[in-house]
Amino acid sequence: MKKVMLVLAIAAGFGFASCNSAQKDSAQTTTDSMANQADQIKESADAKAEEMKAKADELADSTKAKANEIKDSANAKAKEVKDAVKGN
Repeated sequence: MKKVMLVLAIAAGFGFASCNSAQKDSAQTTTDSMANQADQIKESADAKAEEMKAKADELADSTKAKANEIKDSANAKAKEVKDAVKGN
């Protein structure tokens, strides 16, 4: 009877050992998968940040160009008015 119990105990020990190993493998796979997803999200966020920065720079440049255009137009109008006042 002791030998039967010993055999059953050994079989149960192998069963528990294999279950634990599968859980560790599964946990490692999950961790790796989550790490890959995190890397993909970071890469996507970095790409979006670069795209947004480029658009912001483009908008800043066009705003400066329009401001200079308005300034030049205002200066031309001011000169025109000044010349008209001098002429009278």
